[in-house]
Amino acid sequence: MDDTECVDTDSTGTCAYLEEEFNLCSPTSLMYSSMVAHCALTCRNCEEQQEEGENNDTDNDADNDADNDADNDAEEDSDGRQDDDPGCVDFLVSETAPDPTLNCQTFQHLCNDPSAIGQRVYSECPVTCGSCRQDDDPVCEDVLANAKSPDPTLNCQTFKHYCEEDGNVAERVKAECRLTCDICQL
Repeated sequence: MDDTECVDTDSTGTCAYLEEEFNLCSPTSLMYSSMVAHCALTCRNCEEQQEEGENNDTDNDADNDADNDADNDAEEDSDGRQDDDPGCVDFLVSETAPDPTLNCQTFQHLCNDPSAIGQRVYSECPVTCGSCRQDDDPVCEDVLANAKSPDPTLNCQTFKHYCEEDGNVAERVKAECRLTCDICQL
């Protein structure tokens, strides 16, 4: 493969800032998998990406699978909750950073950043970013989507088995697949 495939899909300035300020290219970083997927050039991850080929297409699934390893202790903590939705919790975690509240507070400045990493923070930190839906919102829909998988209906059907489980991934699925999980308040 040629070197033209190794690029920062987010702006190089954003990637450089995230690496300089938060060392997100470090394999121990909470945002490592997202960072190398969207900032491969900045993270000098080009050879690894070329060797893995299409394995990077499952980056978000790998991030979500890591969520299974963390306990969901923060679910009962309602400090800072900006709405009345009990299903709305921050869930940005990894094996090395299992506290979603602390993680979201650390990256709160990225809530409105248009980069892929900013979008991840916005979607995985709804309490911190103020994006929780009110329970009295009459709209009942599936919204689980990202740049790689933009169809929320298909995504929710794929992860439907989490509707009956507990944990960080299950809480995200329940929050973003309200129609599929049949938890809408009518």
